[in-house]
Amino acid sequence: MKSLTAFAATLTLFASLSQAAEIQLDPNLTLLSHNGEAHTQYGGQLELAPGKQVLELRYETIFQLSAEDHETVRSPEFYLVFDASNEGQYQLSWPEVNSLTDAKKRAATPEMTLTNAEGEAINFELQSHDQLIYQLLLSQAR
Repeated sequence: MKSLTAFAATLTLFASLSQAAEIQLDPNLTLLSHNGEAHTQYGGQLELAPGKQVLELRYETIFQLSAEDHETVRSPEFYLVFDASNEGQYQLSWPEVNSLTDAKKRAATPEMTLTNAEGEAINFELQSHDQLIYQLLLSQAR
């Protein structure tokens, strides 16, 4: 019994020492998949393994037009591709939108920022489904 307790304590120690990277998603972004694995997550945090990350995302927000009427603005799915380090905190932010027109414009042509814990910009690519498939086919042909 003592050896089982010691083993469990050792696993807990190693688990706390090997921290994974995490990304904080903007509340207006819905995570649809991560590296090909389906998700449905609205904003929040996601744990990342080190290496290339492919996040399938969609922007979605609701505008209250009147007391009884609203409109939902939703972007097509797009893919965020970047490399994550062993440990790190990332923040994915969507620019503030102040009008329905602005929200529709941003949904049609997504723009966002990806930063690390120090606020430094992280390089990433935004791709449509077609662009991602084309890039995959090109890499397979080589």
